[in-house]
Amino acid sequence: MHFIERIQIQSTRQRKIPLPKKFWSEFPLDSVVKIERLDEPTLFFVDRVQAQGEKQRRIPLPQKFWQFFPSTCVVKVELMHKPTVLKQILTTVEKKVEKSIDRRVGR
Repeated sequence: MHFIERIQIQSTRQRKIPLPKKFWSEFPLDSVVKIERLDEPTLFFVDRVQAQGEKQRRIPLPQKFWQFFPSTCVVKVELMHKPTVLKQILTTVEKKVEKSIDRRVGR
């Protein structure tokens, strides 16, 4: 499974590859993905899918790779490994606990 996306500048010190909502079921949180340039497939790196708030997901682009993956670059994101079901359950439980603590504290 893969999709094509453009690298986005999030701030002066952050760049990301957004994960469209239609791919969330195929690319769950903590999935290991391979990111490669379309114009030069020999350049790639591997990272994990992260949550960005509750309504967005992203794949961060580390600064050490910025020179090889400029912000105008189009990349192919390919699924390498999905997290185990246990890991997905633990992540969901942790988020629910954080929300209940936030409600009690009044954040």
